[in-house]
Amino acid sequence: MSVSTKNHKNISELFKDLTYFDQYGTKVMLVSVLLLVLFVAHSYVKNMQRYQPIRDNWSARRCDADVIPLAGFINTPEGQSMLSFTNENFQYCVSNILKPISDNAIAPFDYMMAGLLQIYNKIMSSIMAIRSLVGYIRSKMATITKSIYNRLVAIVIPIQEVIIRTKDLMGKVVGIMEVGLNTALSTFLTLKALLAYIASASANVLVIGAMVIGALGAAITACFFFCQPAIPYLTGLLINYTIVYCVIMVMLVILIVFIRETTGNSGRVTMFDAPKCFDGKTLINLANGSQKEIQNVELGDVLEDGGRVTSKMKLTSLNERIYEIGNVVVSGRHSIDCDGEWVRVCNYPGAKEIIDYSSPYLYCLNTTTKVIHIGDYKFIDWDEVFEDKEKRLRGVCGANYENLSSDDNLEFIHQYFDGGIIKNTPIVKHGSMRPQPVQNIEIGDILQKNIEVYGIVQIDLADMRSKKNIVGLTLLDAKMQSLEKNPETASPVLYHLLTSSGYFYLNNRIMHDYNNYIDAI
Repeated sequence: MSVSTKNHKNISELFKDLTYFDQYGTKVMLVSVLLLVLFVAHSYVKNMQRYQPIRDNWSARRCDADVIPLAGFINTPEGQSMLSFTNENFQYCVSNILKPISDNAIAPFDYMMAGLLQIYNKIMSSIMAIRSLVGYIRSKMATITKSIYNRLVAIVIPIQEVIIRTKDLMGKVVGIMEVGLNTALSTFLTLKALLAYIASASANVLVIGAMVIGALGAAITACFFFCQPAIPYLTGLLINYTIVYCVIMVMLVILIVFIRETTGNSGRVTMFDAPKCFDGKTLINLANGSQKEIQNVELGDVLEDGGRVTSKMKLTSLNERIYEIGNVVVSGRHSIDCDGEWVRVCNYPGAKEIIDYSSPYLYCLNTTTKVIHIGDYKFIDWDEVFEDKEKRLRGVCGANYENLSSDDNLEFIHQYFDGGIIKNTPIVKHGSMRPQPVQNIEIGDILQKNIEVYGIVQIDLADMRSKKNIVGLTLLDAKMQSLEKNPETASPVLYHLLTSSGYFYLNNRIMHDYNNYIDAI
């Protein structure tokens, strides 16, 4: 191979990978610049030749291709540079050129949005129509409701006036009936007192007659020794008098029995002789540090001395003398500790009688300690278990239930000697009145045989070991045995009464009142 051929190959290898622009790029750029300069110069010269016609028809020619680059040279406004006006004109022309294109491009969207807008308008029209309909219905309903209300008012007001007048009339009738009942009761009590007086006078007549018969008998005996001729006269007188006395005695006995059966036997406490008790607002201290008014004390409450409340009494205060000792308001016959001795409140030093006491009810308690501590004072509870009575109760308890030592507390009194009547046991009231459950009997009620109730007692059934004093719905032994076998069936609270006669009738049988449980022993 020759040297020239070899060099040719090397030169070919050297220029084999070069592109056109690698070889002629400089020339291309130079030619492009020259062409641009030539175009600008040509446009400038040409436009300068047409300067005035283009400027006169600027709105139509401002977006020509050969005018856009030279807009600043051709028609520059005052106060604005050529470049800024050229840029402004370019943007204006571009926007005018693109506007029809963009209008055509978004025409489907405009059409779709127009359809949606029409649908929305239809929906809004429907909603407004519904709102108008609802408003119309609401206004009509308001009109109807107002009309009904006005008519009801027009009806109710006369009825209300009738009711008010009827109520006023009934109040007057009740007042008249109350006056009539009080008059009848006064007449009844007067008649009852009169009959009682007649019975008492009849009994006195019988006693005087018996004394006269005895005196005649003594006179006959004396005449037998000293004046026998007078014996026949005295004997005849005695026989005649005895016959008359027997006839009168039979009549008076019948009269006395009739009076007793009619008015009832009131041989014990009267309704107007209320026992010892406290004002309802008397504060009682409890073991937990709190205080309660005695009228709100509950069965089972533990007092500050540890005594538990086993029974609670509510009684009439009628004709009871009430005293005040410190802050304690209590009846005068209640017993209070005075230097280790029990004395009546009316005899306690410093006790002041309350003349104008007006509360209708008094209250008392029974406790397992048999005393009630109120402030600095110690009162005995309802049962009034003094030392001698305590000894008798311990003896009876030891003989019948369990042996007790002198150290045992007094809770056994409630356990073995307390009693009551089971809830809902019917009590017959006076006359034709319907029997009432024992828990519904109230102070002042008149029971069968005209027996008056002056006190209501509630007894705690808890810890009562002797069930013989619990009275159920009947007095049958089978019922009592069933109760003793199933004491859980009984109410946790028993009830009892305090009556003017000391007893009342239950199932047509005499039942002693609450006091008898202790008093009988």
